[in-house]
Amino acid sequence: MLFRSTDERWDNWVETFLAARYNCSARTLRRYLGAWGHWRAFIELNRIGIPRALGYQQVLDFISWRSSQVKRRSRKRVSKNTALCDVRVMAVVMREAVRRGYADTNHCEKLGITKDPSRQKPEMTDSEILRIRTELKRRPEWMRHSFEIALHQGCRLSETSFPLSQVDLARQTITFHGKGRGGGTKNVFTTQLHPNLHALFARMIAEGKDYSCALPVMAAKEWHTLFREIGLPHLCFHCTRVTVITRMAREGVPIAQAM
Repeated sequence: MLFRSTDERWDNWVETFLAARYNCSARTLRRYLGAWGHWRAFIELNRIGIPRALGYQQVLDFISWRSSQVKRRSRKRVSKNTALCDVRVMAVVMREAVRRGYADTNHCEKLGITKDPSRQKPEMTDSEILRIRTELKRRPEWMRHSFEIALHQGCRLSETSFPLSQVDLARQTITFHGKGRGGGTKNVFTTQLHPNLHALFARMIAEGKDYSCALPVMAAKEWHTLFREIGLPHLCFHCTRVTVITRMAREGVPIAQAM
């Protein structure tokens, strides 16, 4: 494809735009830049030089192309759901392209393609939890802390890392910044601190620590590797959240209240 304008070329604005839009969330920015990296490889392969040249058929071709790739670590094929997540990232990019006059239409939106049903994540058994805790004695501190926080509070992996100033031992509460873009108050909520975590947080505060744990860039993959190394490949870190919700439901706590 021929370039109509130097300004329209992807390399001249996309990464700068994403960095400005998601500067308040480093994890979201990494995820979006990762997805953009796959799109960049695709548009270079297919000589799609400017946003205006990205048509509906090219978007469909991207989904097929992305779904045919193989993951480096697991050697499994990329799922259609992952490809659709990448399309949603490109939809954000193309929306900006339309605003700037670099494209007339955003072909990444309203495709009408549904995601495949996700594999149901299992509840962790007591024996599996014991095996994980035994293994974590030999692992980095951040893994031990994130596991205990998630297993007792039911939060996501990203939410296990927070300033200890958000823990109020006197009132027995803990404040989380939930899933969502930006650093505003919309997704901030305070909930009851699980009593089994009181000693852990008291010790960290006494030691002068500022954060509950410091998650590495590829934290989820490190958990992925751990579960396979100890013979529990059917588990993932999100199973801690499933375990908390399932056990609360079993005890008669309404799902809405548990969530």
